[in-house]
Amino acid sequence: MNITKKCNTCKKDKLLICFNKGKNYKFGVRAQCKQCCKEYYENDKEYSKKYYENNKEKIMENSKEYYKNNKEKINQYNKEYIKNNKDYYKDYYKDYYENNKEKIMENSKEYYKNNKEKINQYNKEYRKNNKDYYKDYYENNKEYFKRYSSEYRKNNKDYYNEYNKEYRKNKKKSV
Repeated sequence: MNITKKCNTCKKDKLLICFNKGKNYKFGVRAQCKQCCKEYYENDKEYSKKYYENNKEKIMENSKEYYKNNKEKINQYNKEYIKNNKDYYKDYYKDYYENNKEKIMENSKEYYKNNKEKINQYNKEYRKNNKDYYKDYYENNKEYFKRYSSEYRKNNKDYYNEYNKEYRKNKKKSV
């Protein structure tokens, strides 16, 4: 048995499969058929653009107010959404990074330059609070650090020679 419903817009009787789902509507489907909804939204795009352009400040103000009042709810929703769509965001951020490497590096350098003290303070606190982690990490990767250190010294001999000269010079002065 096929159940039909009358569309509120075109006033034609149509099968229920011709209507979009809607929990709050009778029979669990919307009042307008799919075709009428499609036409409405296509026409509504132009109206929406015009409305947004004419009321941009008011819309932005309302959005800020809503965000301010529902910050926790919005943040929780965003966390859940990202958690449920991890693969998409992983690919998205990877692509974004590849396409914007220079811009990202430039912004990072600028941020570091403007917030050097804040970053150094944070790193100092972090190292202080996570001493065990660093100790364990060093113990587990000793060979790597030795190899890296010797390679670095070989590649930067001039720097180390200058540093050692200065160090000895200052040491003699203090004695």
